[in-house]
Amino acid sequence: MKVLKWLLALIVLGGIAYGVGSWYYEPDRQIYRLSEMIVDPTKDASSVVIPSQWDLKITNQNLKPVQKYFAKNTVARNRLLADIKARKSTGTIQLTTNGSYWLLFPRYVLRIAVFRPQVKTNHAHSTLYLNNKRYSDLEGSGNSYYADLGYRLPGRYNLMIKSRINGKEVKTNAVVNLWKQETIDMSIKTVSFIVKSVPNGQVYLNDKFVKNLDESGEASFDNYRITKKFELRVKSNYDGKEIWSDKVTNFSRLLKMDQASGDDYDNDNNPDFTKPKKHVIYKDEDGNYVVSPNWVGILSPREAGQTIYQMYKSPDKDQFKNEADYKKFAKLSKQIYHKHKKAKLSIYVTNILPAGDNYSDVSYTAVFKYKKWHKTINLDHALFKQDDDQIVFEKFK
Repeated sequence: MKVLKWLLALIVLGGIAYGVGSWYYEPDRQIYRLSEMIVDPTKDASSVVIPSQWDLKITNQNLKPVQKYFAKNTVARNRLLADIKARKSTGTIQLTTNGSYWLLFPRYVLRIAVFRPQVKTNHAHSTLYLNNKRYSDLEGSGNSYYADLGYRLPGRYNLMIKSRINGKEVKTNAVVNLWKQETIDMSIKTVSFIVKSVPNGQVYLNDKFVKNLDESGEASFDNYRITKKFELRVKSNYDGKEIWSDKVTNFSRLLKMDQASGDDYDNDNNPDFTKPKKHVIYKDEDGNYVVSPNWVGILSPREAGQTIYQMYKSPDKDQFKNEADYKKFAKLSKQIYHKHKKAKLSIYVTNILPAGDNYSDVSYTAVFKYKKWHKTINLDHALFKQDDDQIVFEKFK
């Protein structure tokens, strides 16, 4: 009888354990846990990752570049999470099974591609630093010197080359997003350029603050050493909130322009950072190289002017976040056009500043004219949000 009770107890306990295991190791739950771990640098994801080549042992430390990349790139992170959830393969990162838990439940992991990149520069007596630690000297001859980075997972790496040029130490930094087998060219070249952006903004090169912009939003960088893996961003502040421009990463364009002559690269000689630009690096009419970062979703003067025109001419509820603001504009429009039906309206956009992703701070003048009568309205800091094709007035700051 006792044996039977023990058997029943073991069966019950085994059933409970199996039920808990079935719940905890259910595929969707495993996939959710590993997807959260691979994009968060504060978590140790080494238990849910295997390498495409067993020459590399996965550790918490060598996974950080992968996690830091996705932590800093929202679009890439969201795409990866969607692919993992849908069990799609990206080639570089694949969802797969490897072994099992308790010999019963398949163990889901991410197989991540392994690369063996190398770094190249064009000066002798050069030393490579990887993520702020001395890594190795570069060896070669002539204008080609190399260092092997060994087996690496993809992701975000900070590289620095220290060279002795004409008896002087020269440092060159680069942020590298490694996603393929490549030779990372960190050849040293000096160029001069001007950054044009928001007034009193802060310029960051490769994630490090380097200079403040003046009140007109400009700063000069003379004889600056850049590489083909250079990143520039501008930080500003709006209403107590920190905001960032898009990254400028195509500095190889500036290197090419420096070798060309008289090529303005379709810039239309317009340094206005609110103007949609084909290129954020261009030559102005004085022959200066200009770097003017884009801001996500900022309005162009034309878009702002057309929106404000409609707000006064024929206001629509959909243009306003608050009904009270809609009623104010509707009342003003009715008063003016009831008195002067043929009044001409002109909108002059005097300034546009970024106010965060898809937000714009607009200052403008609205002028109503009919024969000798006229009315002028000067307003600063009108906050607009651009959402898809809809531009909505939110408030006056």
